[in-house]
Amino acid sequence: MLSKKEARNKVHQFYNGIKNCGWFSGFIFRLSDDRKTFYIRQSEYTAHLFKVELGDSEWLSQDFTEGSGIKIYTRLHSEMIREHNSIILRPLMIEHPSMLELPKLDEYSKQNNNNKDQFNPYDVFGLEMPAGSALNKLYIGGFLESLRHDKNSKGEIKPDCLLLELRIDQNKTLPVRIYGNRCKVIYQHIKKLANRGYMYPLYFDSELRTKLIEDNGEQILATYIHSDRINVLDPTNLHKYFFGKPDWIDDFVSRYQESVS
Repeated sequence: MLSKKEARNKVHQFYNGIKNCGWFSGFIFRLSDDRKTFYIRQSEYTAHLFKVELGDSEWLSQDFTEGSGIKIYTRLHSEMIREHNSIILRPLMIEHPSMLELPKLDEYSKQNNNNKDQFNPYDVFGLEMPAGSALNKLYIGGFLESLRHDKNSKGEIKPDCLLLELRIDQNKTLPVRIYGNRCKVIYQHIKKLANRGYMYPLYFDSELRTKLIEDNGEQILATYIHSDRINVLDPTNLHKYFFGKPDWIDDFVSRYQESVS
């Protein structure tokens, strides 16, 4: 884990030469017995539930328990759940949030924060917990791996939703969902680019969302980058999201060009 001072160093915003970082806060939900995984809950809705996974030699401090408020500075990684790509958060720094960085305390968190054996001025004096806004902000660069329209349960194209895969290294992509009435225009514009947009440099200054998906009778939580646009980097701002040229990208472009030639 980084110290607060180390976290201010911009070099830690990058992973394998590509910007990949974010700030998230909320309440701890389903903390594992080994204290290595949990979810951040930002509301009572599934859309604001994000999985956090600590490194091999890391455990969540005993300062935090189920229902505690928490704030993390993190990288975005992904895992496959059946055939669904889902984002997981790997913290670089963990700390207690300020009162402005936590949403309103919901019933679940109230129950898990209610220790009758300890002095609780909120209960004694009838005080209400101050409520702010949960942090949900990510900054990430990458390359366009694929782009297609989402489909409904009948297999019909949904004109207001695009599914994008953002490649962040040779072995990993992150799922992105683009929503809005301009999706058709965005799709057509991207497909007119060289290589139909494949491996174009992109960035997202956006948020996470989680979607509940039914898969063969099983419910799956799939977390993705939520946006209403696709931002294509131009040569003047590439340095903000990339430290030099990834050593794997030439092979990807060459294989694509061979496949369509």
